[in-house]
Amino acid sequence: MTSGAAGGQVPARGFRSAWRHRRWRWLLASVVVSLAGDLLYWVALIAFLVDGAGAGEGASWVAVALLARLVPSVLLGPFGGTVADRMDRRRLLVGLDLARAAVFLAMAAVIAVDGSRILAVGLVALSAAASTVYRPALVAAAPFLVTEDDLGAANAAQASLAQLSLFVGPALGAALVAVMDPAIVVGIDAATFVVSALLVSRIGDVGGGRRSWAFGGSEAPAGVLRETVEGFTVVARDRGLVALVGLATVVLFAFGAQQVLYVLVARDRLGLGAEGIGVLMAAAGLGGILAAPFTGRLASSPRLGWVAGASGIATTAPLVLMAFVEVRSAAYALAVVEGAAAIVYEIALLTLLQRAVTEDVMGRVFSVQEAFEAIGETVGSVLAPVLAATVGLGVALGAVGATGVLVSLLTVPALVVLGVRLEARRAELRGMSDWLGRLGEFDGMDLVGRERLARSATELDVAAGTVVLAEGALPDHLYVVRSGRLRVTTAAAGAGPIPDLGPDDVFGEIGLLRGMPRTATVTAVEPCGLLRIDGRVFRSVALGEATRIDPFTGGMRARLGRTHPHLADDLAPTEAPR
Repeated sequence: MTSGAAGGQVPARGFRSAWRHRRWRWLLASVVVSLAGDLLYWVALIAFLVDGAGAGEGASWVAVALLARLVPSVLLGPFGGTVADRMDRRRLLVGLDLARAAVFLAMAAVIAVDGSRILAVGLVALSAAASTVYRPALVAAAPFLVTEDDLGAANAAQASLAQLSLFVGPALGAALVAVMDPAIVVGIDAATFVVSALLVSRIGDVGGGRRSWAFGGSEAPAGVLRETVEGFTVVARDRGLVALVGLATVVLFAFGAQQVLYVLVARDRLGLGAEGIGVLMAAAGLGGILAAPFTGRLASSPRLGWVAGASGIATTAPLVLMAFVEVRSAAYALAVVEGAAAIVYEIALLTLLQRAVTEDVMGRVFSVQEAFEAIGETVGSVLAPVLAATVGLGVALGAVGATGVLVSLLTVPALVVLGVRLEARRAELRGMSDWLGRLGEFDGMDLVGRERLARSATELDVAAGTVVLAEGALPDHLYVVRSGRLRVTTAAAGAGPIPDLGPDDVFGEIGLLRGMPRTATVTAVEPCGLLRIDGRVFRSVALGEATRIDPFTGGMRARLGRTHPHLADDLAPTEAPR
C-alpha cells in the first residue's frame, strides 16, 4: 500500500483499472493483433523450411531461422532504443508496422514460389531488426497512456493477453497451415501489421522526437553512438538498474539453456521423445495463464522490488529440481510453476524500469536490458548442450538453475531498495499532480498528463534578486510559483503595469507555446520556491488536445496585452524555434 489516498492508502490495482484509459486500449489492441500474426507466420515459416528437406536439413534451417531472430537483438538492440527516443514514437510505431507488413508480404511471395530459404531467413532477420526499435518504443509509450498507479495493471494485462496468445497461437497456426498454403498464412500476418498500424495511429502523442534545437541553449544534439552509450551510463550509475539488468540477464540465460535441456529431459527422462518439449512448454504456458488473474495486483504492489527478486528465483529454481525428476506429472508441475513465476517476473521488471527512468532515455535503457537478455539467452543456448555432453544432463540442469537462483538472490537487496525509492517517488508524484490539478491552468489536463509534468519537474529554492527568466532568451522550462514573490519587467515600448507573481501563478508558457523568445524578465524579489517543469514535456502534454491548452490562453492574452499588444490576438501554438 502507498500513501496519498483517502485514509493514507492506495489499494493495489487489478486489470479493470487499466481498461479505463482509452488511448492505452488502442495500443493494447495493436499489440494483440500483431502478436497473433507473428505466431501464425512462425508456424507457416517452419512448415516451408522443413517441407521438402531432409530431417537433418530441415532442423538446421529452423535453427538458422531462430538465430536470425536473435542475433539482431544482440547487435542492434542498444541502438534501437536510441531511435525510439530520437523519433516521434507514434509515427515510428506506425512506420515500423507498415515496414514489417511489407517484409511479410515479400516472405509470402518467396514461399508461394518455393523460393530461396536463405532469402526467407534474411527476411526473418529484417523483421527482427525492426523489432529492436519497435519494442523499446512500445515500452516507452505505456507511461504516456496510463496513470502511475495503473502502470503495473496495464503491463499485467498486456503480458497476460500475450501469454494467452502464446498458448493458443501455435495451435491455431498449425490448424491454418493444415488447410491452406503457408504463403497465405504469412500473408495474413502481413495484414495484421496493417491493422496494427491503423490502431496505433489513434493513440496520440507518446513522446520521442527530440528536436535538434535545445531549449535555452545552442548545444548540438548528441550523435547516435553517444546517445546509445548514455543508455548504458544511466544503468551503470544506478545500483537498482544494474540489479534489474543482472536479473534479466540470468533469467534469460536460464531460459536459453532450458530450451535445449528440456528437449533432453523430454526424450531421455520422461520418454516423450524430443517433440515432448512442446508439452513442457505448453505446461509453462498454462502456468502463465493460471497466474495471469493475479498479476495486476502483484504488479501494483508497493513491494515490487521483492516481487521481482522472488519471481526471478522462482523462475530459475525449477531447473534445479528438474535434475531429480523422472516422473512426468512432477515435470509438468515444475513447468507450471516456472511459467507462473515467469509472467510475474516479466511484469515486475518492466514496471520497475518504467518507473525508474525518465521518459527521454527510457527507450535506450530498455534496449540495454534487452541486449543483455539476448546475450544471456544466446550464451545459455550455446553452453547447455556442451554441459550436457560433458557433465551429464542432471548436473547441467542443476548448474544452470543454481546459477540463476544465486544471481537472483544477489540482486534482491538492490531491487528492494529500488522498489522502496520508487514507491516514495510515486507518492510524491501523486501529491504533486493533485496540487497541479487544483490550479486553473491545468484544469484541462487529465491525470496522465499531470503525472507526466510531475515526473519531469524539479523543485527549486531561489534567492532574492535571482533572474529566473531573461527577456529575449530562448524558452526552456515552465515555472509554477510555490511560495514567494517575483517581479515581471520588460523593455517593450508602451508596456503597461505588470502585477507581481505569487503562489500558484504560472509563467514561462508564452515562449514555450508560441515558440518565441522570452517576452519579459522575471526576477525574485524575495526568497521563492518554484516548480520547474521540463519545457518539452509541457509542450507535448499541452498540445496533445485542445482542451489542455485552452486554460493557458486567457493568461497569455492578458500578459501579452500589457507587454506586446500586437501579439495578443494570435495565440495559436507554433513550433519551437530552431
